[in-house]
Amino acid sequence: MGKVTDKSRAELYDSMIEKREKEIAELQRKISDFREYDKVCKQRQQALTSTSSLLDDILSEGRISDANLRMLVSEVTVHQNENKSLDVQFEMNGDFADSTTIILEQEF
Repeated sequence: MGKVTDKSRAELYDSMIEKREKEIAELQRKISDFREYDKVCKQRQQALTSTSSLLDDILSEGRISDANLRMLVSEVTVHQNENKSLDVQFEMNGDFADSTTIILEQEF
């Protein structure tokens, strides 16, 4: 910016410059945040693609073999309740929903 010769408006110019510098800093912060968000989204997409690929491989065979089941499920927990009903939990390999509850009612 050229030399300001208008001394009476120097404060006004200084406040305008300060305001614009703050706006530039805020926009640079937002750009940085968006770049980080983009990075996280790409990582998530890659994880979902690998999970999708695993499921496609299993489904292409038409049945779930023992090896496929071991690739898909890392742990199965079975708990018998006081009323003799069972709670079954599957800990899955890959990015699946955090929890799913399936209740099968059966007379014992």
